[in-house]
Amino acid sequence: RRGVWRSESTNFGRTWSAPEATSLLNPNSRVAALALSNGMLAVAHNHHRRVGNHILSNLTVSVSSDRGKTFSELAELEVLRRSHARHPNVPLLRPMVHRPAMVQSGCTLFVAYAVSYPWMSPAEKAELAEPVDDRLRAELSV
Repeated sequence: RRGVWRSESTNFGRTWSAPEATSLLNPNSRVAALALSNGMLAVAHNHHRRVGNHILSNLTVSVSSDRGKTFSELAELEVLRRSHARHPNVPLLRPMVHRPAMVQSGCTLFVAYAVSYPWMSPAEKAELAEPVDDRLRAELSV
């Protein structure tokens, strides 16, 4: 099963519980998790199951108030059209949204992530270039 799994330690990481699947979708890609100052757990993840053809889209931040047992969606940071295509051999020309990182400052959660266009030439990518601050940071109130 593709998705995000959880495990707990009660002895500062010496031993861990058996991994358990969560309800979070993720196509075997990197996630970012952060314990927030209010005790909640935030996870940034690619919210779908598709693997292959560089399909990393729909970046979502979900939160849990019960140490990762259940989650609710806080925000969709990137939602890419037709990201739930089914056929694994069809080349899908859309950006990859991946490698999230998070940090909290006060009551604000900052999420940084990469957006790449692997099929484009450098000249095509330059035409799409946006100001760095507009793409690298999304601010969410927690």
